Amino acid sequence: MKIGITLGLKDNKESIWTNGIKQNVLMMVHMLKNSEKNYEVYLLNTLKADFSTKPSYLNDIDVEYFEDKYLEMDLIIVMGAQIHNHQIESFKNSGDNKKIIAYKYGNNYVITMENILFGDNSTKSFQFNEKYDEIWYIPQQDEVNRGYYHTLYRTNSIIVPFIWHQKFLLESATDIEKGYKRGSYKKSWQYEVGKEKKMLGIMEPNLN
Repeated sequence: MKIGITLGLKDNKESIWTNGIKQNVLMMVHMLKNSEKNYEVYLLNTLKADFSTKPSYLNDIDVEYFEDKYLEMDLIIVMGAQIHNHQIESFKNSGDNKKIIAYKYGNNYVITMENILFGDNSTKSFQFNEKYDEIWYIPQQDEVNRGYYHTLYRTNSIIVPFIWHQKFLLESATDIEKGYKRGSYKKSWQYEVGKEKKMLGIMEPNLN
């Protein structure tokens, strides 16, 4: 089975730390590649970018431009980037038993409310595809989003496990430690136990 998972990287220098979904996608790719089912797994990038030189986090992953490869897939998981209705229709019409799943990590109900309340709706439209075979969403979004998904997408909405692995966190900690030993950073990655004065940073991009 050929499985394609969507992502929207602008170029090969883009950091995976700008949002959580990039790491979620990469962890899903690694999980499926390690399956005993021997799936062919592709990262389908929805933006045209040159990945002839790959960043380290893509070294062992097949990356293809979405438009060039998506019709060859048996299953598409719309996860890290959205696609258009006409692409879904073309995919479903390209062969028998083709399936497409929308995998939801975010609090989409609240995000939609924010867009309506705080966004510039004079230049914005909201599109909801009703051609997905299933909606998958993580457990922590069940209470708020269950009815939202079922009503808008008119298909099965299923709770699936939250996938996480420490791979990228450990790699970054290692890079920071190497930089600290070279003198590039003033501090290592380790927490200073017993420190009297603590510095806390909160980064919250929500519009409200």
